[in-house]
Amino acid sequence: MTGENTSGRGGTRTRLLAQELLAAVDAVRTTSPAPQGAIVGQPASPGRASGPVHIVHGPGDFDWFQPGEVLVTRATAPAWTPLFARAVAVVTDGGTLAAHASLVAREYGIPAVVATGDATARLRDGQLVTVDGGAGTVHAPNAQALHRAAPSA
Repeated sequence: MTGENTSGRGGTRTRLLAQELLAAVDAVRTTSPAPQGAIVGQPASPGRASGPVHIVHGPGDFDWFQPGEVLVTRATAPAWTPLFARAVAVVTDGGTLAAHASLVAREYGIPAVVATGDATARLRDGQLVTVDGGAGTVHAPNAQALHRAAPSA
């Protein structure tokens, strides 16, 4: 029987759900080229927003996060959810389309770019950036190129 799962493991349903999720993301993904020097990650929640970067390392930094800032972090977890109400956008070093940051950003209707690899190393607190959650890019309009961390010796 085509399309039925006979393994008892839900494999077919899982693949179909993944295909639907990827199709939904492709539908909102923009195709504009990344600005020179932009940080590129995975588009996770559509939209564009600009604001100052605030790198949050953990719960000890939550009280310092202000409304209108761009939340930049390695990854988020459920305890981070209240920050999304204050953030204009979210950028993470890691994550996937199904990660906490992606899901919550979509729920709050704010742009998100995940899996950038090194946004926390390349961005600085207070730096003005534009996050394009449809294209998966983070761009500092007034900078030639975003800082690249020196290779570790």
